[in-house]
Amino acid sequence: MALDDLKAGVNKKISRTIKLYLYYANTEYLDKLKEFKDDDSFVSMIDEQKKRIESNVRHFKEELEYKKYNFVDIYFREHFDSPQFWAIQIDTKDIFWGYFMLRKNENGEFFESLLNNCFHFDNGDMELDGFSDWINNNFERLEKWSKK
Repeated sequence: MALDDLKAGVNKKISRTIKLYLYYANTEYLDKLKEFKDDDSFVSMIDEQKKRIESNVRHFKEELEYKKYNFVDIYFREHFDSPQFWAIQIDTKDIFWGYFMLRKNENGEFFESLLNNCFHFDNGDMELDGFSDWINNNFERLEKWSKK
């Protein structure tokens, strides 16, 4: 959804540097977490999360191929952590972000982002400097702890 909105802006000749780093949990790492807790519901949660990650990444790559988002550089990174938040930073002017929550359904527990609970900071917000530092520190950590 964000790429579609950005594409509309690019088509209106808005010139901004757009790089998308997609960090997602390494499934081998998630498998290793099973060793720390011998509990069927925990193992099921890990298996469900792995399925969602593999499906979402595959779907996103297929969508990228189909929609031809040639206005953005996209980098995929497998990180060694469970999902805490998602963020989109555009230049140093805007940060859109949201969080992941552990949810339950008939298939078990899984992490889910709440897309309708998106927050936005722009360079007019007083909090942006500190928040931007925190987001960028997390990006640096994820980049160091990720496999390309």
